[in-house]
Formats: sequence, structure tokens, C-alpha cells
Amino acid sequence: KRDKKELMNTLDDTVRRRNDIVHRADRCQDTPGGDPQPITFAWTQQAVDTINHICLALDELVADRIEHIQAMMAE
Repeated sequence: KRDKKELMNTLDDTVRRRNDIVHRADRCQDTPGGDPQPITFAWTQQAVDTINHICLALDELVADRIEHIQAMMAE
């Protein structure tokens, strides 16, 4: 029951941060020669939890759709 905009912002921020970590040694895209960005456990945990909840919701939607298709095929 979280706001779609909030979820999308968290997902976008997490993907952007992941790319900074992987491709720029955790330096911001705007200042690739600067210091690594600070990060907290709380921010990381919230990002992971949000992505996990999105994946669980998608999994439920796919399972429901598959069940619906299987029921239609059984008719």
C-alpha cells in the first residue's frame, strides 16, 4: 500500500546508486573523480526491502495470471 511514485523513486535511486558503485567505484556520476559517496545501512536496507516487495508483488501477479490462463485452457 505504498505510493507508486515513492516506489519508483526508491527503485530509480537504487539502480542509479548500484551503477555508481559498479561503474565508478561508488563515485557520483557528476563528480567521477571525487570521493566515494556515503551510504548507510538503513538506506541500503530500505532499498533492498523495497525491491524485494516489488519482486514479491510481481511474482504474485504472474502466478495469478498463470492460474487464470490454466483455468481458461482447462475449459
